[in-house]
This record gives sequence, structure tokens and C-alpha cells, in this order.
Amino acid sequence: MSSSRLPGKVLMEVMGEPLLAYLVDRVSKAASVDKVVVLTSLHSSDDAIDAFCKARGVSCFRGTLEDVLGRFWCAFQQFPASHIVRITADCPLSDPEIIDELVDLHIREENDYSCNFLNRGVPDGLDVEVMSARALEMAAKNADKHSEREHVTPFLREPEQNFRCGNSDFIKGQGHQRWTIDYPEDFELVTKIIENLHPNNAQFGYREVLALMEKKPELVSINQGFVHNEGLLKSIQEDRKVIVSDNGSVPELS
Repeated sequence: MSSSRLPGKVLMEVMGEPLLAYLVDRVSKAASVDKVVVLTSLHSSDDAIDAFCKARGVSCFRGTLEDVLGRFWCAFQQFPASHIVRITADCPLSDPEIIDELVDLHIREENDYSCNFLNRGVPDGLDVEVMSARALEMAAKNADKHSEREHVTPFLREPEQNFRCGNSDFIKGQGHQRWTIDYPEDFELVTKIIENLHPNNAQFGYREVLALMEKKPELVSINQGFVHNEGLLKSIQEDRKVIVSDNGSVPELS
């Protein structure tokens, strides 16, 4: 709820339902997922998320606000699993078919970590990650950079860590589309998508959204121009402690 770019975004409502309700409903329909757990923080601003989960009968785990990787590891102690699927809550259009496809690839290839966005062919907002319990443990116990703790999985993608990583290209050529929620323009687009598709097909998937975008290309332009993974890039800058002087030069890092 304390998002700096769009505070309260996960409980913003479309057609009378909070975005988090759409997300939980959609990921619950993935055949490969045994249990859905909402992870949020202990900060008072997230009491509303806890209340939502209790009202809807959804499992909820609350942990530290800043160390999200630590929050995942502590949640794992309460909800153990052989593999963990991670989906950020600002992706209300997550598609269970895409989740199942990536889980299948992850298990088939015996990966430690798998995702579907290394070669950005998938729209931003359909991102899925899968990690083994062992990989999560290794990251939680060894990752020490701010970006690794805040964004959970960068440690697993570092080549020097030697994790067996896989990437799905189930969707190609749609990386320019943005279906995530970070800015008011994102919320405007997702609202229009749901309003167009949900009344006739509550379980619409990515194919129906792509067809809508082709039919109404003006929708794509609503939220263009934003940077992918802006939050992660900011965290990486903080890792490097880059300080720009008054004259615009960047001092040499020690």
C-alpha cells in the first residue's frame, strides 16, 4: 500500500472490485498452484490488505517492509513447498495458463529458477517467476545487496551464483505492451481492459487482451513511455551509491 509511485494501488477498484481480488482469483485457477498466499508487510498501511485477505478467506503472511526476500523466506517457514511461484501484486491480469506453462518448463528442465521475461517478449504485467525451495533458501541466507533483498530474485539470476536458470518465450513480440500497475496511466489502461472484457468473460486470458489491443490500438498508447522495472533499476543505483555532483559529473566509486 505504501508504493511511492501509486500509493494504495493493489486495492484500487475496478467495477467495484479491488485489483488484488482479480489477481487472487486468476492465479488461483492455475492448475500447478496448490496454495495462494498474499505476502505483505507489518506496516500499519498494510492492515487494509490483511483485512481484505481475512474477509475473502485468503491466506496472508506479514513480514518486514524493506527486506522482501526475508519476508518470502519467513513465509516459506509457515507455508513450505517444493517450489515457489512469485507474482507481484501489481499484475492483476496474470494468466493461469502462463503460470502453468512456466511451472511445467521449470520442473521439466529441473531448474533452480525460471522466469518468462529475460528476453522481454511478454507484456510487462504477465511476469512469472518460479524458484525451488533450495534456491530461495540460498538467496535468503546469502544475498546482501539492497536490490537483492527488496526485489527477491536478482541474486538467483547472477551468473556467478551458478543456479540452473530457465526462461520461457511462450509469448513473443509483445514486450512493448504494459499491463502492470505503477502509474495512474497504467490503472487507466487496466480499467479499460477489464471493463471491455470482464462482463462477457470473467476468465479472459492474454489472448483476449491482445485481441482487444489489436481492435483498439489507441489503448496501447495510454501508458507508453515508462521504463521497465524502474524500481529495480533505482535499487541497483542505490547499491552502487552513485552520487552526482553539482556539475553533473559522477565521482569515481571506491
